[in-house]
Amino acid sequence: MREFLVAFSRARSAPDVPLDDLPSSGGRFDLVCRVVAAAFLVSNGIRRDVRLTLVLEGPPKPPLAVRLRGDALRNLHPDERSIAAWLLRAMAKPSVPGAWLSAGDGIELSRALPSDVLAERPDAPLVVLAEDGVPLEKAELPAGAWFVLGDDRGVPPSLASALSTRRALRLSVGPVSLHTDQCVAILHNALDRAGATR
Repeated sequence: MREFLVAFSRARSAPDVPLDDLPSSGGRFDLVCRVVAAAFLVSNGIRRDVRLTLVLEGPPKPPLAVRLRGDALRNLHPDERSIAAWLLRAMAKPSVPGAWLSAGDGIELSRALPSDVLAERPDAPLVVLAEDGVPLEKAELPAGAWFVLGDDRGVPPSLASALSTRRALRLSVGPVSLHTDQCVAILHNALDRAGATR
């Protein structure tokens, strides 16, 4: 299972995002949608071995954690508007702190901070993407790693503290600053290539 945790500092935590204004009114909800596409979609299919947790920390009632499991996802289409509508329908379902509630096929909701999510697997090796990290081509990725990313503002301070405590591997995917969804695609490619050589 490939596991990703992505923290979005201002993506709206309510299902009231206008589909015609995902970047501005949605607090960069367009980026949320692109990360979902990069995490799961391949040509003519869905990656079934992926679990993605999105933590939305924008208004009006943060945080909202949305967990997507590739082995159970249905009706995921590749365009941002369709992904946004699909996510927003799920986000309208009930969510509470301290528990994951089903919001449809392969989607669960919780009122959890990124650090709360990481605490669910205290022994999992963590890899955080950072521009000043070890270059991907020189790194040895730990088995069962949990990949942690931030949005265009980076990893939030509360999560950075938890990552430091857990001694997360800091990893760089290249010398140019990239969008979060591009980083997810590069990680998948590296893992695909590593799996193909075993």
